[in-house]
Amino acid sequence: MADQTRGLLSAYLQRKRIAAVVPYITGSILDFGCGTGALAPFVLPALYVGVDRDHEVLAKAAAVHDGYRFLRDEDFFKTNDRYQTIVIAAVIEHVVEPVTLLQVFYDYLNDDGRILVTTPDPRWTWAHALGSACHLFSKEAHGEHKEFIDKRTMDELAQQARLSVETYVRFLCGANQLFILKKS
Repeated sequence: MADQTRGLLSAYLQRKRIAAVVPYITGSILDFGCGTGALAPFVLPALYVGVDRDHEVLAKAAAVHDGYRFLRDEDFFKTNDRYQTIVIAAVIEHVVEPVTLLQVFYDYLNDDGRILVTTPDPRWTWAHALGSACHLFSKEAHGEHKEFIDKRTMDELAQQARLSVETYVRFLCGANQLFILKKS
């Protein structure tokens, strides 16, 4: 996935996504698509695992967040750990088969755990396209978007993955969404 930090507003948007998920974090945390580990400071090192496919970004994350555990996605998927909270922030819209991603994380989730998913609201696709063209947001990341997911679609994806949407919150003036999923 492209570096999502290259736009003028990218750091601001990242802070807003983190602020949206932090109140819902409990217990052990899997931060999938962790990037440079911006969520790590909000979690005790012993409870945090950050996973990303970008090896360079993981090296930066490990250098900045001493004592935290960061793994490449190919190494993580060899584990069988379970988590109380799985955070998938600004990732699901980049995935070709989002239901498969949710099905995979079902097996990594404690029975009473939650999956926190943030994603842009499809009604704001035009603003995202305009913002990336003006370099307000990462142009590369925008180009990798596969599908913007609305509430109805997330309900369907969750059901197919044996999950349900427990909480739905819109933030950033409604341009972004937080879905909290639990096992059905």
